[in-house]
Amino acid sequence: PGRVSAIAVDLERPQAVEQVWEGALRISEQIGELVCAAGIVRYAAVESVTEADLRAQFEVNFFSAFRLAQRLGVHMRERESGAMVFVASTLG
Repeated sequence: PGRVSAIAVDLERPQAVEQVWEGALRISEQIGELVCAAGIVRYAAVESVTEADLRAQFEVNFFSAFRLAQRLGVHMRERESGAMVFVASTLG
């Protein structure tokens, strides 16, 4: 109660969600809140952005948040308690 912990992972990798889950459970058996503030941006002219760059950006900015919500949402629903906050920004 009243404790905040951070878990650093590379969210470009889909399996990172399991790292977050396992790390959170090592800290506490009950996860009450999730704050996801992960994001990357690549400023460039559209013609110079590669598909790989764009996919990496979507992986971190969208899919990692989706996967975290799915994984932790089950836990929170079972407990009938919890909150998730997703922070997005184009300015950092």
